Amino acid sequence: MRKIIFVLLAGCFFAGPGYSQSLSLSTEGIDISNDTLFMIGNTEDAILESHVSVTNETDKEIEVLVRRTNIDVVDGSDNSFCWGASCYPPFVSEATQVVKIAANSTDNSSFIGDYSPDGNEGTSVIKYTFFIEATPADSVSMIVYYQVGAAGVKDWTLDPSQIKLYPNPASDQVTVGFPTVLTQITELILIDITGQTVYKHTLYHGAQIHRLSLSQFPQGNYFLLISDQQGASHSKKLIINR
Repeated sequence: MRKIIFVLLAGCFFAGPGYSQSLSLSTEGIDISNDTLFMIGNTEDAILESHVSVTNETDKEIEVLVRRTNIDVVDGSDNSFCWGASCYPPFVSEATQVVKIAANSTDNSSFIGDYSPDGNEGTSVIKYTFFIEATPADSVSMIVYYQVGAAGVKDWTLDPSQIKLYPNPASDQVTVGFPTVLTQITELILIDITGQTVYKHTLYHGAQIHRLSLSQFPQGNYFLLISDQQGASHSKKLIINR
């Protein structure tokens, strides 16, 4: 049986070069274009579902596709998505059938993101990008955190508001700072606007800061995922500006 979980807004993703005014996303009447959602469940749930409404902001009918990018998924879990009349298997990452959205209209029912924990605790991070078939760069995205079980929903050891990136925007180097020394293994993952992991680093007990050289990364917007060994995750927006 499917289980639909209420979507919580995090408001910590970014608007980047891929964002276009042709499409926008919303849930519960709130704009979530290029933003982040949290879905919370437990290991007994067969499926968690994320729903989003897609709006055509133009004065012409458009044909829309969706692409799924697995950023960081829990081992043993499974995920897929439905778009329009088609539900795709987990090994398919991009829809092949378009959904037509009339001018200045909203499609409220075509998209479902399915996540199956299969009894596994932890947080999986998945990005969904909606784009116009004729002009794929004309797109809008959302990132969904599927948080399952005690490891997914517990309070983190550190208050995420106290995790600092400075300077931000940054040009040559950024420092990730924590208010106290870490008491557990923590992983830092830097993700670019396309959802690709461009940097990964593990911090161990006793660390309090980490300095990251940015010389190898192009200018733009990035997404820094900070997760502990229990599976709880938080995110920060990083802007590289030269």
